[in-house]
Amino acid sequence: MFDTDFNRKKIDKFGYVYHKNGFNYLAFIKKDDRNYYYLCRWDPCSRQWSYKEVKKNNVKHIEYFKPNPC
Repeated sequence: MFDTDFNRKKIDKFGYVYHKNGFNYLAFIKKDDRNYYYLCRWDPCSRQWSYKEVKKNNVKHIEYFKPNPC
């Protein structure tokens, strides 16, 4: 089996994800590759983190948080 994990760039940063469809959320972006972001998204309704693979062409912008925002 071909392991594509070596093609993924490690990010490990919190950010705010702006989708092209207007759905925006807080996320911990773990990795990305040429086509996808691999992240944990905060769902305020269920108050839980959930793992998602998001296509890059569906994302308008990601605003990464500074290491110390205070």
